[in-house]
Amino acid sequence: IRCPRYQGCACLDRHARVDWSVSRALPERHTPEFAYVLAKLGSTMPYRKAVALLQELLPLSRADASYGSVRRRTLEVGDQIERRATDRAEYDESGPGRTPVAAADHITVALDGTYVRADRSADGHQLHVISGRIERNGRLGGRFAWIPEAARATSPDMMRSALDDDGYTDRTHLSVLADGAGGLTGFVRDGTRRSPSARLDWFHVSMGLRHIEQMTPKTVALLPDAAARRALLKQVSQLRWQIWHGRSEKALTLLAQLSRASKLGRHLSAVPARERLIRFRRHVVELHRYLRNNARGLIDYGHAWRRGQRISTAPAESGMGHLVKERLGRGKPIRWSADGANRMLQVRCAVLDDRLGRLFQEWYPRFRRTPWTVGIRGLGRVPLGAYKTFQRVPTFGPIPPDL
Repeated sequence: IRCPRYQGCACLDRHARVDWSVSRALPERHTPEFAYVLAKLGSTMPYRKAVALLQELLPLSRADASYGSVRRRTLEVGDQIERRATDRAEYDESGPGRTPVAAADHITVALDGTYVRADRSADGHQLHVISGRIERNGRLGGRFAWIPEAARATSPDMMRSALDDDGYTDRTHLSVLADGAGGLTGFVRDGTRRSPSARLDWFHVSMGLRHIEQMTPKTVALLPDAAARRALLKQVSQLRWQIWHGRSEKALTLLAQLSRASKLGRHLSAVPARERLIRFRRHVVELHRYLRNNARGLIDYGHAWRRGQRISTAPAESGMGHLVKERLGRGKPIRWSADGANRMLQVRCAVLDDRLGRLFQEWYPRFRRTPWTVGIRGLGRVPLGAYKTFQRVPTFGPIPPDL
């Protein structure tokens, strides 16, 4: 906003300081609407492209908006969202924070993790990103993401704030859907201080089964014993059915039998056949180890699917692509600090969930409701857009009484 600055004269026994007339109305020297536009564009595209788009649509010059101002405003909004998530007083129903959310009966949290390139301020070359999507009463809810290495973004607070935004209470039935890697369920347990029911992602289980099923026909043909070939074909055909219907003990037994059968046949074959049997046995052993380590998350997938429950981490996988890869992905040349990446993720989550406008209404009650005006002595309330037409008063002498 361009407006006059007034400098006190030394002849009036005052310190020669510069006063900005609208400092009380706009202590941050910009309207919330302008900060909203900069944050939204800065979180969805590179800063320089956001400046170019603004200059095409608005009568702005290089002095009015630069890539540095877009970056600064975007990260300032992300810092506000981060403080809101980590300050528990913001979630009191009687406080000035968010509006109360209806309690949810059932919440399913789909979690996933990835990495982004780190700058020199980080300890390593990469930053760990925890991201996911919440399903509230059978419908997809909000997204969440944070960097555990950030100074303020403690995992329990970030996880609890994401759940509170979707109506989590102590009576809500909570379940976690993850691929079993990196102890992702522990983030939800630490945030809620209760043990949620775990579900193992069916997509990762199905992909492990598919490798075995595709290699079975040619692998069976390499076994010299006909009885061993029939037994192996029968075991592989039953394996997917057993896991789908929640019979994890039977599935683990079948995998152990497949491992022994391929190990015995490996010593009776030629060199090309032996290499194929080694690869087949490696897939079997990896799936067996994966299911055994995540046995608590194996459920009756068929029953859950018929009841309309989610059995795949597809929302978390797609959220990871929209949140991280499109703006902070490895293919981007930019490197991120832990705090900068975390603040950018907070803004991106708010933009993709269409709640950035609601957050600005909480912070600024007049956001998008009434036009901004400035009180001028002798003129009353003047629209802020027309205020920049006033000319600068000379720096010598007192301020005219009509202003």
